[in-house]
Amino acid sequence: MSSQNEKKKMNKAVKAIIIIISVILGLALAAGATALIMYNVGKNSLKNTPPEDVVITTPDDLEDVVIEQDGATVYYNGEKYEFNENAVPILLLGADKYSFEDNEGIGYNGQADAVYLAVLNTETKAVSVLAISRDSMVDVNKYSHQGGYLGTEKMQLCLAYAYGDGKEKSCENVAVSVSRLLYNVPISSYMAIDFEAIPVLNDAVGGVTVPEYTDDGMTPTGGTVTLNGQQAMRYLRWRWMPELTSNNARIERQKSYISAFAKIAVQKTKENISFPLTLYNSVQDYMVTNISASQITYLAANYLSGVENMKLYSIPGTIEKVDGYAQFTPDSTVLYETILELFYTKK
Repeated sequence: MSSQNEKKKMNKAVKAIIIIISVILGLALAAGATALIMYNVGKNSLKNTPPEDVVITTPDDLEDVVIEQDGATVYYNGEKYEFNENAVPILLLGADKYSFEDNEGIGYNGQADAVYLAVLNTETKAVSVLAISRDSMVDVNKYSHQGGYLGTEKMQLCLAYAYGDGKEKSCENVAVSVSRLLYNVPISSYMAIDFEAIPVLNDAVGGVTVPEYTDDGMTPTGGTVTLNGQQAMRYLRWRWMPELTSNNARIERQKSYISAFAKIAVQKTKENISFPLTLYNSVQDYMVTNISASQITYLAANYLSGVENMKLYSIPGTIEKVDGYAQFTPDSTVLYETILELFYTKK
């Protein structure tokens, strides 16, 4: 009798173990399936197909430029270029706000203090980042305090952010103006962070070592400094307002920071593939974006080498002071040739 009881107990124990193993395997398969679904959803959603009503244009002052099929084909300097749908732009903004919850009303909802365009090539996995001056003069959609459309007005690009809700609509309005500045290249994805996100991101990678600058932020000293917390915010935000070219100097500091931050983040991602998702989650309270977790999963799995070897661009131009404010006009030839390099394929 006792042997039968022991057999029954053993059978129950075996069944319990089988159930536990089955549950664990089931969870593992479910997690794997979820990750695969997120990966594929992210991959399929990253495509840059111009809408039918979009015509990619060329600078008025450039000669020997011929466009066909609404800008899908371009002939420039004797070369043929085709628009590359694999070149996916993501607008990256640093909003001049301490919190996205602060809504001061349309026209007063902060500015886009830092404007960058990341371009991801889904075929080659290359990553390029274009720095765009906040002072660039461009047509901006204006809205009344009640949200009524008032038309466009040429003003600093940074002000496009003010004519929105301080969140998604502000980002969308900046995307429209950046697209105009880039001769109507379509931009649909965006990510904006506020001031509070900077220390969080900086400290999440353990601090960032960058070139040291003089106290006015204008000139490199030749040394380096490792930034922690609020130091990173000051390094990225500060500019010497009396100097007309202070924003250009700030862009150079920001580019150095982006490059250094990316290298650390890549290394941490190599050690733990979920690190980008951890970063994404850590700044959700300080971020506005239409980029999904599934897209982040796909990007983390596919663009490590691209981020590690990313190319940074900035466009030269002229600056003048008008009514006390800096107005930046990019060099149209350099800007257009950069667009051809980033968004077209030479045939």
